Amino acid sequence: MKTLLPVTLALLWSAAALGEPAIISSETGRLEIPNLVINGRVALQDVDFIITDLDAGQMELVDYEFSSLRGNFPREKELAYGESFAVKPGQELRFHAVLSESRCPSDVVCVTAGEVTVILRIIETLDSGNTLRTDFGLTLLGTDISYFEYKGIYYRLVDVAPYPIAIGPADEEDYVITVEYQSVPFKG
Repeated sequence: MKTLLPVTLALLWSAAALGEPAIISSETGRLEIPNLVINGRVALQDVDFIITDLDAGQMELVDYEFSSLRGNFPREKELAYGESFAVKPGQELRFHAVLSESRCPSDVVCVTAGEVTVILRIIETLDSGNTLRTDFGLTLLGTDISYFEYKGIYYRLVDVAPYPIAIGPADEEDYVITVEYQSVPFKG
């Protein structure tokens, strides 16, 4: 399959829009694009081209993977403490820990709403059979929601239960979180 260079420039722009630049190697003549965006959605991942004729702007598609997260709408997953789920083949997300809980108890009047931060762990199975663990924190601060991006998938924390009460903090094992994830950056 031959493709012209102007298409290549559009592909480079699409990949850069997700914050993952394409890689062009002059030594191997390869163009690698982490996430190929079509109509605002990640359609293909790990796209690999060989540039066959640089002057004519021709290249040949060598390899690609379909995105397991079609569409740009968020998916939502509820996780109990210690629970995990497969985000895509070879990659799972686990609710690892509650780092801090300072939300204002529901039966108390506070000056600020406070915040809660949880630690999530991505466990990725590599081709070698080894695993790569990446920990990251997500925080709820009033109505502000933090997010994290890992290899083209965006995560954000949207709810943490139970909500604290003045009697005392909940045990870590009692927590259940709701995480949204999608293949394009969150808006707003």
